[in-house]
Amino acid sequence: ASNFGPVCPGTPATYTITVNPLPSITSSLNEAVCSGQPFTYTIAADLANTTFTWARAAVAGISNPPASGASVSFTETLNNTTNGDIDVKYILTPRSQAPALCTGNPVTLTVKVRALPFVNAGADITIPYGTYTGLNATASGGTGSLKYSWSPNTYIDSGVSTLTPQTTNLTGSRTFTFTAIDSKGCSL
Repeated sequence: ASNFGPVCPGTPATYTITVNPLPSITSSLNEAVCSGQPFTYTIAADLANTTFTWARAAVAGISNPPASGASVSFTETLNNTTNGDIDVKYILTPRSQAPALCTGNPVTLTVKVRALPFVNAGADITIPYGTYTGLNATASGGTGSLKYSWSPNTYIDSGVSTLTPQTTNLTGSRTFTFTAIDSKGCSL
């Protein structure tokens, strides 16, 4: 019995509640690239047909302006202007397909932009016809130990993998290029 009047039974109803899952990003969130090299990243998620937005703020020591987009993959060439590695952070946000259009939790992708070695092949020089000379380069920076090379190496008599090689006897003008490669494969 009720204190508010007669009891009237209602018509039962059935309701279906669909709970759509939130998409989660499953691709690696830690990457590395040498300064000045193209970096391509493809975002993956646990739900099929997920769409994505991404954004990167300006970062001190990286010469690129801020960037953002709405795509499953993106490519950037980040330029590190310092002599140390810099972490660049991207905010990645997944969104499930229609009709749900549920936005998943944003995550942070960290890309380590490795500093390049600093190199100097030395001053231009003039030598007498048919004589040899020593070249004198300097290199520093980068990550780990540096490996050196000179080209064209056909005109290097000894020390092609050193800072100070000796040329063959030269009978014409030659331009030599010096390269230093660090332990992570970054070179200049």
